[in-house]
Amino acid sequence: MIAQSMIRRDTSMTASQPQFTDRQIAAALAEERRVHIERDAVQEHPDCVRIAIAWLDAQTRLARSHIGVYVPLKHMVEGWGGRYLSTLDLMAGARLLGIRGAYPWLGISRKFVLPDLARLQVIGQALSQPNYCGKHFDYYMRTETGASLRAEVDVYAEQLAAMGRQVAPEALARSLKDGRGFGLGY
Repeated sequence: MIAQSMIRRDTSMTASQPQFTDRQIAAALAEERRVHIERDAVQEHPDCVRIAIAWLDAQTRLARSHIGVYVPLKHMVEGWGGRYLSTLDLMAGARLLGIRGAYPWLGISRKFVLPDLARLQVIGQALSQPNYCGKHFDYYMRTETGASLRAEVDVYAEQLAAMGRQVAPEALARSLKDGRGFGLGY
């Protein structure tokens, strides 16, 4: 679990975060499996979908699916959530939230928001696979908390250290190249 001392914002935010039951997640996965190209994708745990939901919920939604530059959304979610997830998990999360589009062109803004670390607090499998932690932070343009990207990434690294996990320093250093993200040049 995430240490309370690492969370700056009040945790009442997690109550307003979308909560879905295992049954709802299974139904969304079944529907996605029916229509999605990765029909044989392995779904490891319902928390993978919950991580995707938490990440997607923090993003700015568009009324249409986005057409433009390819962005590795799945890898961004894995890097923030610290756990492997399949494209199927991400698409099931989008389906549950009512986000339109097909991977990787979902109806979210490409001005990505680094979600608040508190969103992971209620997800048991979050940050459980250190080899996924802290990657692809270079695509974020702002943070959900309003803090600087540098401050949020520092909190993320401190959290991993408190959990006894090593973060990839080169990934975080790249993420902070200009202090605001540089993935798409916005």
